[in-house]
Amino acid sequence: MKLIKKILSFVVSPLKIFPFKKDKIVIQSTNPDNYNNNPKYLFEYLSRNKLNIYWFCQNSKIKKYLIKNNFNYISYSNPLKLIYVSLCAKVIIDAGSNYFDFLNLIPKSAKKIHIGHGAANKMVIHKFYKSKSEDFYYKKFDYINFPSRYTIKNVARKRYNLDKQKIIYLGYSKFEELKKPNIKKNNSKKIIFYTPTWRPYSYPLPILNLKNFDLKSFKNFLSKNNIIFVYSRHSINSNSDDDKFEDKKNIFFINSKKNVFFDMTKYLKKIDLLLNDCSSTSIETLFLNKPQINIFPDLKRYNLESGFITKYQENLTGPLIKDYNELKKIILQYMNKPSIYQKRYAKSIAIEKNRYYDLINVNSNKLSLKFIKSLL
Repeated sequence: MKLIKKILSFVVSPLKIFPFKKDKIVIQSTNPDNYNNNPKYLFEYLSRNKLNIYWFCQNSKIKKYLIKNNFNYISYSNPLKLIYVSLCAKVIIDAGSNYFDFLNLIPKSAKKIHIGHGAANKMVIHKFYKSKSEDFYYKKFDYINFPSRYTIKNVARKRYNLDKQKIIYLGYSKFEELKKPNIKKNNSKKIIFYTPTWRPYSYPLPILNLKNFDLKSFKNFLSKNNIIFVYSRHSINSNSDDDKFEDKKNIFFINSKKNVFFDMTKYLKKIDLLLNDCSSTSIETLFLNKPQINIFPDLKRYNLESGFITKYQENLTGPLIKDYNELKKIILQYMNKPSIYQKRYAKSIAIEKNRYYDLINVNSNKLSLKFIKSLL
């Protein structure tokens, strides 16, 4: 496959000498089979504001949606259009570890923007990739977006040693969705949403290693208390078949490969409690005033191989539970009386909000629109 791409790249490379007008924007998701997160929200906002922007689409369901809503897109189904838009690209936007560059046709002059997809107290990139250069993950981008002054100081500058010229401070488009009124649930069942972060090592669903955890007992607990337990897996650690956890009665797995439009941001509005470790969903949920509980059986290993910006337990916005019986007790307490959680963690919540998203009173979409227009 790589050889074929190299041959095709060589064949079409002469097209780069033609003076195509550079006026197009290309954006893609961190996962080519999903349509969500910051790329989705920013793409639709820029489209509605008449920017010449295209979504790089690799999924037939997403393609139908884009056509139905009159959004521009490029895909392998129309290679000539794909080549043309690539040659005319002025700005490239991504939220993952790489950016769109079909057959190396993107002009060198095109500005590459990393808009980010989440921020929280975790530090994983340089340890995971074992690079000597703190900047290498972002080196390919011209601009990297951060959602707070704290992350600029402690992540962009202190940890990654990024050049000041690369750093932009625009916030996240998905937070504009968070500001909208919460969605009312249609059923009486309470929802726990479990969102463990990714690990740079093989590891089962963390809750399974919680002390004294018993799956049969847990299912009975959920059923007895009219609770639905929904969990996700990061795409890097997404082999849910190994979990043997979902029963589709009280426990449900969010399969992003099948649910290409699953919107984490919107779903967080529906839940009653977040079960977490150090995923950035924690920060989003703080702005929704939903209780949180942390379980982290592999904390020592994670700290050794990935690490945190500050000590993990320095300012937790929810209890760190180490035993299954304690977990059941706290779940019922927070679900029956969320105010107990809010009162106990009010100070920590305020600190973490300011650390990881201090642009809540500013419209991120407008900031991004202004910045991107300045590049065109």
